[in-house]
Amino acid sequence: MGVQRGTTEAKWIEENLIKKDKKDFSLVYYDSAPLAVEDVVNGRIVAAVMDDAPAKDAVKKKPVKILGKFGMPDEEFGYAMRKEDKDLLNKVNAGLKKLMASPTWNELKKKYDLQ
Repeated sequence: MGVQRGTTEAKWIEENLIKKDKKDFSLVYYDSAPLAVEDVVNGRIVAAVMDDAPAKDAVKKKPVKILGKFGMPDEEFGYAMRKEDKDLLNKVNAGLKKLMASPTWNELKKKYDLQ
C-alpha cells in the first residue's frame, strides 16, 4: 500500500495499523499521492491511500477506481501566510466570510462532496 509521507493518512495508518500490529501489508511512502497512483497503475503496489480530491483526480486521469473510505475523522483545513501580511489576512477572512454566507457555498460543498 502506498501513502504520501507526512500526511494525515500516513499518520492514521501508522498509529492505527502499524503500531497496533494490525497490518497484513507493507507500507510504501511517496513524495506525492500521484506518484503512489503511478505505482498502482504500474503494478508495484496494490493500493494507495489519499484524500478525496487527489483520489477523484486520479480516477479521471488513470485506470484506477476509488474503493471506499476508511476510519479517518473529518479533517479541517486552513491556510497560512506571513504574520506581517495583516491586510491580506483581513481580505482573505472577509472573502471567506462572504462566500460562506452565500448560496454558492452550499453549491460548492455539494459539487465537491463536502457535505
